[in-house]
Amino acid sequence: MDTPALAKEGYRYFAFISYSHKDKKWASLIQKKLESYKLPNVIRKESDRELPKRIFPVFRDEDDLGPGSLTDKLRTELEASKFLIVICSPNSARMNDVGKCWVNEEVAYFATTLGRANRIIPVIIEGTVDDAFCATLKECDILALDATKTSKPRIVNDIVAAILDLRPDDLWQRELRRIARKRTCGILVSMFLSLIGAFAGFSVWDNNRDVYKYYTATNQRFGIDHGLGEISAAQAKTAKRYVRFYYRGYDRHPLLGGERILRRVSQIETNGAVAENQYRYSEKGHLSSIDVMNGHGTIAEQRIYADGNTNSCEVVTYENGSPMRQGGERLFIYFDEETGGVAYVRNQHFDGKYERVSFFNSPNGGRTELREYFNADGTRGADEYGTPIILHQKVFNPSRPDGFMEVGQQYFDEFTNRFVNAQGVSGFTNRQNHAKRFLDVINIDTSDAPVDSIDGYAIERSYYDDFDRPFKVWRLNHVGEKVKDRDFGCYGLSISYDFLDGEIEKMTLTNERGEPMFSDTVHYAEVHYSRGINSRAIRYHDATNAPCITINGTAGCDEEYDYAGRLIRLKYVNLHGATCTNAEGVAIRKMSYDNEGRLREERLIDAEGNPANLSTLFGNLPVEKISHSYDEAGNTIKKVNLVDGNSLGVKYFSDKTGPDGRSLAAWFENSNGRLCNSSLGYAKMEVTYNANGEWTEIAHYDMNGDLSNNEMIGASKILRMVKHKNGEILSEERYLSPNLLLSSSGICAVNGRFDRYGRLIDVEALDALGNPKTIKGCDFSEIHVRYDSQGAIDYAEMLYPKDSDVGGNIKKIRIDHSGKEGDVQISRYDANGERLDNEMASGDYDHRQLAKWIDFLSFKAKPSLDPIKVQDHDIRQLLNH
Repeated sequence: MDTPALAKEGYRYFAFISYSHKDKKWASLIQKKLESYKLPNVIRKESDRELPKRIFPVFRDEDDLGPGSLTDKLRTELEASKFLIVICSPNSARMNDVGKCWVNEEVAYFATTLGRANRIIPVIIEGTVDDAFCATLKECDILALDATKTSKPRIVNDIVAAILDLRPDDLWQRELRRIARKRTCGILVSMFLSLIGAFAGFSVWDNNRDVYKYYTATNQRFGIDHGLGEISAAQAKTAKRYVRFYYRGYDRHPLLGGERILRRVSQIETNGAVAENQYRYSEKGHLSSIDVMNGHGTIAEQRIYADGNTNSCEVVTYENGSPMRQGGERLFIYFDEETGGVAYVRNQHFDGKYERVSFFNSPNGGRTELREYFNADGTRGADEYGTPIILHQKVFNPSRPDGFMEVGQQYFDEFTNRFVNAQGVSGFTNRQNHAKRFLDVINIDTSDAPVDSIDGYAIERSYYDDFDRPFKVWRLNHVGEKVKDRDFGCYGLSISYDFLDGEIEKMTLTNERGEPMFSDTVHYAEVHYSRGINSRAIRYHDATNAPCITINGTAGCDEEYDYAGRLIRLKYVNLHGATCTNAEGVAIRKMSYDNEGRLREERLIDAEGNPANLSTLFGNLPVEKISHSYDEAGNTIKKVNLVDGNSLGVKYFSDKTGPDGRSLAAWFENSNGRLCNSSLGYAKMEVTYNANGEWTEIAHYDMNGDLSNNEMIGASKILRMVKHKNGEILSEERYLSPNLLLSSSGICAVNGRFDRYGRLIDVEALDALGNPKTIKGCDFSEIHVRYDSQGAIDYAEMLYPKDSDVGGNIKKIRIDHSGKEGDVQISRYDANGERLDNEMASGDYDHRQLAKWIDFLSFKAKPSLDPIKVQDHDIRQLLNH
């Protein structure tokens, strides 16, 4: 690039640098320093001639010259250069391998041919004139600049002075003053940056340091209570209870108008534990959460607020310091902006469905709770059992004229009409007197009158002692008569408590007169409890207070608990207190838990210390352990480890259930943990659901992922189509083979009709030809159920296939309920519809059988139609663990 000053003189470069390429470093340095050098303005102003601002450009050849003479290019560049700077050293003075000294050639051309010897500037970087000058330079009699004795900045200064024809000392003095100014500015900048760094460091420290203030509500001076007042840290240590305000530094430095932002407010007990509620604040000073403490210094519940919004919060429950929120279930509370009270509660389920509970004040001074169910898209939905109930309602009435307090819950459909649910009730009401001497839980019909539920009783009456503990419980029917509990086989319970710790000491099954009663259902009359440190012993006794063996084959068990109160070991014992196996072949159960308090593993051990022989899919095989894991969606994966299953090609049986208990999949694995085909004919089963949570498909696959036949049901797929029409639910099931054709080995279709509440009305099973076929799980091909106005079962009809030997001459059984003590009339009919016989029987057993069939066939979002669990009793026993 030509400068105007050079152009006027006919030059393109201020200088040409001649050097040996062994001295390339020096040549490059001088070129860089010259081209970046800025001539002081004062020199230019004081000069009586035009001086350039910079010494630019300077030519330096990058290539080594080969044999021969100077190239035309170099001659041209030398001719275009005003000065020649020679980097002198023994390297530039000696001949190269071909007998040439190119520096000497360039000097000779510049000095002799061009006649510019007076414009050569030698710079000695090594050696002396004798061994650093080339031959031509020695002849020119030119003084050199000696870089071995002078600093580099002075060398550059003197070269510039030579090029611009200035006095070197004058230019150097100017340069020294510029260097001094630059150094001073550098020191000032460094001091300024250090000051900024120190200020920033202080701000960081100040922004992150912990600041505490302490207050007490018992601030007394001279015996006079002055109320809430600030105290010192030392005074806080001696206070019985105080409030601690915690600040996390400043958002801005105080010099800039900053203020300290509150981060947390805690109420501290004498032992240092946080009591009651602890308030947390965001960096902006907004309430972010409230920690509800359990009195032991650990959090029991947390209410999380969005930044700056206190109109709603999310509630997370903790156990042993770990959040118990699983499967994406989230609970939100919304507050009324005017009153600050709870307006409604929203519980978000793992699958996106949610329920909303709203609260209203009743005219009688009570409170109404309105519960609504919604799908993920906001449309009206069903409750967690698949029943399309829209509204649940609770009414709190604290001022009944008869002196009782009442809490009622009634069931309404989408048209706000009362209805009776599958248990035969339309709601319940709780009633207690002011002294809590007894409390009734009453099942009610649509007119709020007591009604017997499907469990056989209408009222559960509990009597309380002076410590608000129930000491007597009765089961009563709708007219107030004592009835037998079907599960425990008794009319009531009597409970006594330990005088010291207040824990249950003994529970007694009683008859109608309140006397100890031996139950044929559970095979004991009394349960005795004794406690130790993190342990409990349970022993069973008969009506004479003698130890006895229960229905599970043991006389009791010893339980051990961890520090969090979780059961970690259970040992079954016989009449002598020695370890024994129960009816399932288990003597000891050991449990372990993960960090969130969820069950992680169960080990089943027999009396000899070996893996227990537990009924499994393949008979009595030892089960080493049952492990539980949980995925991010909150699904539970249960794996049963079979000790002796290798001969069958199966080592593990696993199933997966959702957080709401729905079956999602079941599969078999070999000893390597890979899918393998079982004796049932498949390796994996999967269940699919629609948006309403109703199961629509059950598919079976082999270990390669191809459809495979389930030998127990004779099909590979069960497809279910569900229609909601005219207040009823219509269900059609189709059983398909692996090639997706209708199954021909058994049932190929099941058609069902249910009411809007999921109760069975009609169901029929057909084979591939459309003929009646027995329904899985029972001997009938058709079942018809009718209900009375209160929703209780009026009668039920079960039909055998007419062209089969099932049932013999009996082709239909009809059960009519009398409504008294649950008794039923059982009538049997032949193929022509003629009644063969009838009998009156206690409803206990038959009612249970009928309820079991109806429950099995009824429409539910949580399918009981899991072929593995339904078909085999032993499998159900195993999976119930």
